[in-house]
Amino acid sequence: MMTRHSLHAMATALVLGGVLAAPLTSAAPASALSAACAASSRPGVTWTADDGTDGAAVLTYDNVGCTGLDADGFCTGGAWPTIPGAHWIWRTQNVTPDEAASGTPVVTFTDTFQVGQAGGTSTLRITADDQYTASVNGTQIGSDDGGYSTVDTYRFTPEVGVNTLTIAAVSNPGPADPYSSPAGLVYRIDTTWHSSLSLTSSRPTVTYGRSVLLKADLTSSSANRTVAIYGQPVGGRKALLKKGVVDSAGTLSVRLRPRSTTTYSAAYTGGDGWSAASAKGVRVTVVGRWSARSVGGYATQGNYRLYHWTKACRAPDYRGCPSRVFRLAPDHGGAKVRMTFQYWKGSHWTTFYSPLWRLTKDSLIRSFNYYDTRDVIGHKFRVLATFGGDANHASATSAWVYWKVTN
Repeated sequence: MMTRHSLHAMATALVLGGVLAAPLTSAAPASALSAACAASSRPGVTWTADDGTDGAAVLTYDNVGCTGLDADGFCTGGAWPTIPGAHWIWRTQNVTPDEAASGTPVVTFTDTFQVGQAGGTSTLRITADDQYTASVNGTQIGSDDGGYSTVDTYRFTPEVGVNTLTIAAVSNPGPADPYSSPAGLVYRIDTTWHSSLSLTSSRPTVTYGRSVLLKADLTSSSANRTVAIYGQPVGGRKALLKKGVVDSAGTLSVRLRPRSTTTYSAAYTGGDGWSAASAKGVRVTVVGRWSARSVGGYATQGNYRLYHWTKACRAPDYRGCPSRVFRLAPDHGGAKVRMTFQYWKGSHWTTFYSPLWRLTKDSLIRSFNYYDTRDVIGHKFRVLATFGGDANHASATSAWVYWKVTN
């Protein structure tokens, strides 16, 4: 059986030689990264040993760690864990009986990988049977003294250009049986650049029926330049509104007319070593739109609709009374609205009536004012409607409607 020793994890971050490294308890989730494999363990990786020998790595198998290989050289079974795309290697297919019993010399594997631009983050996933120390460009980034059953993960900042990975590995003493006490190393480096995506709206609040312009701005050098913009109304489902390739400036735009208060978001799937990204949600509040008009009358003077005084403007007919119609869009039939009636009193407007009325099923308020004396002649009046808002639409106030009664 293979020997195991207690795990050893780096406890501090290292900042040496331009390499920043820190241990992770687990690898980054696959959904968060779209990583480009920079290097992985494979036959042909060069090695040197402290017994003076050197050579090229070969696949190690026919042991308890890797019982067999498939056509691509990956283990089909055994106690060793797998790292996708990486092969278990050693300087020989299996250790000698003496190495199995006494331990192997330290074997240092050297690999290189290329980084074409700054700003990337590299992730090393690695394990060995039994010990390893890993360094990049001469700076140690991780080590383990015998935890082959667990894949360790380290992140570091690579240099632009060629980077050199060195891994010093050794197999500890065990049973004098190469099958039961094998040696092996497996690793993979992925380099990822972090995309950024932002979403903006031309306005945070819009009146119903008017438009807003949404812009998603992407920073990524991936060949994949496709961004998706979504909208989710209050109490509704999230829906795709537009999906397309950003322009030369990295922008995808869409002009919309939201029917109710909506939160918009944007997403980018990444690719070619660039991470996926999502934009912080942008909420656009929709305000109801009032329309208001006077009904009847004989002329308009400035803001005022003029009505002739008439004895018919009283019960039971109310003919010829100052009248108007208010409509709220979108439809809010049955909702309560505040009607504010005012008259001009010397130097200011004074409220004389402020009832709560319900909108009809057509989202209308029809109102009129009646009188029974000629004292109203020449006075100035006005009225407006106020909707208090609900979950889908913000409060909205109509324009004032003005009128006067004349002879």
